Amino acid sequence: MRYPKMRVATSPDTAGSEAPWTGLPVSAWIGLVYIAATPLENVTSPIISPLQLLGLAFFGAWLLDLFSGHTRFDTPILPFVPFVVFAGWSGMTILWSWAPEASIAVTVTNAALTVSLLAIATTFGGRIRLPVVSLAIGATATAAYVLVFGVYDSQLQAQIEGVDQNITAFGIAVGLSAAVYLAMTSTERLPRLVWSLCIALDVAAILRVGSRTGLVAAIGIALVFVVFNLKSFRGFVLALSSIGAGILVFILLRDVGLIPPRILAFLEEPVATDNREEITAAFLAFRSLWEGVGIGAGADAAFLGSVAGSARNIHSGFWAIWIHYGIVGIAIWICMLVSIIVGLSKTKETKFFLLVGVPVVAFMYSLGPMRSNLLWAVFGLALAGYTVSTLGNTPGSSKNDAGDARTQPEPGLPSKQTDANTVNATTGDGRLSG
Repeated sequence: MRYPKMRVATSPDTAGSEAPWTGLPVSAWIGLVYIAATPLENVTSPIISPLQLLGLAFFGAWLLDLFSGHTRFDTPILPFVPFVVFAGWSGMTILWSWAPEASIAVTVTNAALTVSLLAIATTFGGRIRLPVVSLAIGATATAAYVLVFGVYDSQLQAQIEGVDQNITAFGIAVGLSAAVYLAMTSTERLPRLVWSLCIALDVAAILRVGSRTGLVAAIGIALVFVVFNLKSFRGFVLALSSIGAGILVFILLRDVGLIPPRILAFLEEPVATDNREEITAAFLAFRSLWEGVGIGAGADAAFLGSVAGSARNIHSGFWAIWIHYGIVGIAIWICMLVSIIVGLSKTKETKFFLLVGVPVVAFMYSLGPMRSNLLWAVFGLALAGYTVSTLGNTPGSSKNDAGDARTQPEPGLPSKQTDANTVNATTGDGRLSG
């Protein structure tokens, strides 16, 4: 099936270059900084958050490239349609929302996230490793900040002041996936050592934050890492050594009394439910009011406050989709997920997406970060698999930099095209669902 396409260009001077950073426009560099900052998305400032500022700069640079004619697109439009439809459906729910103002704000956020997803996908097609590096660096910087400057509560849980621990743990866990992938795929000893140190810092920070979901995500990432290396004795030894190092970090922190009691209690008696299940049950008691078209984007607290007298947010992302957007929203999200899965399967970084899928699924169950800039940046990287990168369009080349075989020019198109590393990082409101 042939999809309608938007043209993306790469500079003839950089086509076929082996260095992934060669020929990157300023907008792409801003995009990399933006992606690195996503683990810190809920850090605020008096006027505008740092991530929002970076997002605006990223978006402005992308628009400048677009309207100046320096950028054009060569990406199928169809994979992005479900995301556009989702933003539109968010707007439709304003008409029957239990909290119209909240639904308007969420609709604006969803629209902005959709634009950022499109820009990230078209910018980093064939160069996905670069933003993966940015994610790893940003998460490790977040981990270091938590360990050095974190504020500790009575339960020994560290947090960035004003930011929920689970939100911080989500950002670090996603970055941990990136660091594990980079350590696993690096061919030189020094980079492997650097990424291994990043992994140790990330694990230590997750333990100090005291997020049980973060701990589950870290264990899941380790298990996936082992599975990836079952066919290689050297890789299997490396995987076991890495897990051993993580256990050593845990033992050292525990012996000096730096592991929060809730983590120790969870390890002694793991539980899959908590008071979040009570909140979900409260929503389910009024299922007939939302199962069709939903209660309106972001209107969960207002809804439960009206019908049950207790204004609470739904924490599970899986339930939140249905409650906010109804069965129509579920159908749209299924289409979005299919598009994401097909897109990531077209990249050579599939193992990264399998690793990062662990914290995404874990936190979607317990937190529901549906409006997280970080989550949508990962979605954008997955959709970058659809981008027809011309970085490998050299004579005799059969595959591009992303491992996609669609590198030969189409009939009627010139074989040399101009570079299309456009970027967008329109950010949302920086808030996570729940």
